[in-house]
Amino acid sequence: MKTVLFYLALTAAPLRATSLDDAQTIAVENSPRLKTLRAEIAEAETRFESTSLMGRPILGVAGGAEFEAMEDGQDLLPLAYGYFSYNLYNGDQTKFRRTIASAEISRLKDLLPFEERDIRLQVKDVYLDVLYTRLRLKLLEKEKMSFDRLKKQASQRRNAGLIGDADVLEFDLRSTDLNAEIEALKAEEQTEIAQLSASIGQAVAPSNQALPEIRSMERPDSANSSISTASMKRLERDRDLGMLEANLRKAQWAPQVDFEARAGRLPSEGVIEKHKPRVDALIVAKWDLFTGGQQTALLKETTDQATAVATALDEEKYKIELRKTKVLNELSLLKRKSESQSRRKTPAQRYYQAMLEEYNRGIKNSPDVAHAAEAVFDIDQQVLALHYQWAKAATELERIIGPAVPIQSP
Repeated sequence: MKTVLFYLALTAAPLRATSLDDAQTIAVENSPRLKTLRAEIAEAETRFESTSLMGRPILGVAGGAEFEAMEDGQDLLPLAYGYFSYNLYNGDQTKFRRTIASAEISRLKDLLPFEERDIRLQVKDVYLDVLYTRLRLKLLEKEKMSFDRLKKQASQRRNAGLIGDADVLEFDLRSTDLNAEIEALKAEEQTEIAQLSASIGQAVAPSNQALPEIRSMERPDSANSSISTASMKRLERDRDLGMLEANLRKAQWAPQVDFEARAGRLPSEGVIEKHKPRVDALIVAKWDLFTGGQQTALLKETTDQATAVATALDEEKYKIELRKTKVLNELSLLKRKSESQSRRKTPAQRYYQAMLEEYNRGIKNSPDVAHAAEAVFDIDQQVLALHYQWAKAATELERIIGPAVPIQSP
């Protein structure tokens, strides 16, 4: 229900023209994903602060009673003392916990710009859809105006008795078909604008911009250093944290040495003068020689997880490298197709003009002129479609390696 109300609110609200940069900025500001990530960073920073306190000494008080059976009866002795303890050595567990907490902060902060880039590119994808639909609409409206002019000329020739009704109806039919296509594209445009508004959380409409110009793209020389995505960053974070967790598990096998001091009414512990306050201090070293295999199992589990993540990271790099190669090849192919289609436009226009002149002299009929006119506009639509596909592929390349560097075509 909330989704429906949100959609209705977006479609009912007045839309203002928004550039791509502004739409992306709004999406970043409103993104729940980025808000969640920033909250995770704040949580990780708090966790790091808590690990920084782990190595500090502990000061406290204790109280109770000691029951002891004696030869002349039973005795209940009160206990009340203060204590001070400080860990002298724990196999660097504190250091590893701090390192893990610090690494978590760094990984989350490193992930933030990649998540932001993904959000910007998602908005760009929808924005390009709207621009493409609008440009298709302009071409169809231009084509309709052309057929309306031809229809008007045909009506004048029919009134003069030079042609029959079939010639007029030829242009009228094509104009009617174009009207239906235009209305369908207008509905598609409104749907895409609503989708764009929903994706950024604000009612907007793209400003009238052209699609990005087709150009050649520089191929990155280094395959591994050039590809970098949010999914790879997550896997790298998990791999590094897994290795640190394994080091922590190993450190838990080390002995633990503590210093402890107590003062007050302490347990008797063989002391004759039980009721008198006293002070004692001791250094205790503990080393678990056998824990039922728990530590070994936990270490193996942590190591296996780190290995699995490292393998998944290698697989992700391989997949992304394939995607990068495929997209670069697609960009090159689309560029060649666009150049080929553009070279067809001038001959098609000359053919249309020649056909129109022969039609006016009564040599050609309406279907011939209509076919020639459609050929010109079909080429325009194909060139526009290639520009749109190129822009989408360039966006995908940017998602893989960051902003691509344009170079001049030879």
